[in-house]
Amino acid sequence: MADSPESSDPGQAPHGEPSAANRSLDARIDAAMAAEAEAEGASELEAKRTPATDVTEDATQAKSLDVSAPASAPASASASGPAPLESESAAPTEVEAKSFGDVAALSSDGAAGVASPDSPDSPASPDSAKVAPLALHADEPPPKRHQMAFHWVRDYFLGEDPQFLAVLVPFCFLSMLLFTRHPLKTNFIFDEQEALLANPYVRSVTEAHPKFHWLDAFRRDFWGLGPERSIGSYRPIPNLIWRFLWWCGAREHNPFLHHWVNVLFHGVNGALLTMIMWRITKRKGLSWLAGMFLVASAVLTEAVSGVVGISDVFGTFGCLLALYALTCRMPIMGALVFFGTLFGLYSKESAMICVPMLPLFALATASSVFPDKPRRLPRTFIAFFAAAAAFVLYVESRRRLFPAPIPPDFAKGLDKPQAQRIFAAIMRWYGQPALPKDPLNNPLANADTPHRIA
Repeated sequence: MADSPESSDPGQAPHGEPSAANRSLDARIDAAMAAEAEAEGASELEAKRTPATDVTEDATQAKSLDVSAPASAPASASASGPAPLESESAAPTEVEAKSFGDVAALSSDGAAGVASPDSPDSPASPDSAKVAPLALHADEPPPKRHQMAFHWVRDYFLGEDPQFLAVLVPFCFLSMLLFTRHPLKTNFIFDEQEALLANPYVRSVTEAHPKFHWLDAFRRDFWGLGPERSIGSYRPIPNLIWRFLWWCGAREHNPFLHHWVNVLFHGVNGALLTMIMWRITKRKGLSWLAGMFLVASAVLTEAVSGVVGISDVFGTFGCLLALYALTCRMPIMGALVFFGTLFGLYSKESAMICVPMLPLFALATASSVFPDKPRRLPRTFIAFFAAAAAFVLYVESRRRLFPAPIPPDFAKGLDKPQAQRIFAAIMRWYGQPALPKDPLNNPLANADTPHRIA
């Protein structure tokens, strides 16, 4: 009933002889179909039988496909009975191979027990290609500790834009490292004895009935003296800080806590300078270096380490706060300039430099800080008026609360040139007290003007 392989050979290649694997597959297919044909008839056998798809010429090179099957005619297949179901189900899958790559993959999978190329577990799948670099990366040795520390430090200082709190922490530690006195062996040195131990305003806070109240700091000078005995150092804010620390228990035993206020605020000043430079230049490394140079400056050792240097540290803080205000928007710029200038003046008189410095700074940096809308002239005028208003308030409050006697040279009615009379009028308004002529503390007390300038 079944046709012989010579009459219709499905494994015959169009350009060459059929391979042994194809002949074996044809034999199994013909055997299965022959068994069905005997049961259902010759007509159904011819209808169901489908010739196998021809393979390409490269399929002849798949010699590794090891399929052992008899190469006899369908007669021997008929005698042995129907082929197993596994062969019947596997044969169409292999026959439907479209190229040499599929046949080779089938043969290698059959030998090694690996899934077909269409399976996601196949070596050719995209998932396996993604896993390969990860495996190579996992084989790399872990970074060493010094490398991890270097990367952490670099990311901390240069990875992100400077923020005030992030800048404040390292600068406070740097200031403590450089300027902290011994917490147990230090004692009151030089002017600290007069400023703290002999200061009646500071020490009265521990009395049962204090002679001076808190707001009397605006009626006393830096040493706690009245205007009739003052040398002109009108600095209420340091006195308020010392009185508070004395009230907390930091008294004649040790000046460490008073001195540590200077050290910490020195770190704050470095952080403020870093933020100012960052707002102007947008350069992280330069901004950090500017703050570091201020904190680590050896010239400031006496001001930072000495208790009486609080006036210098706080005066610098007021000036830097006013400078930082110029990098803010105008709704709050004027208020911060006023507060920073006034804080600096109540800390030390030399903060009056803010009056000419702030307008010039605003004029020079407005285009760098606000490139879209610099508004140089409005910002300059606001900075000048805010700083000048703080200076006027400071002078008027001092004249009324601390009326110190002025030098005789500034008296009215002096027969002097116009320029000197104008200067004398300004000094009378300013209320500059007469400085004592003490050559021990001021070697230039008896020197003339040329020698003072020299």
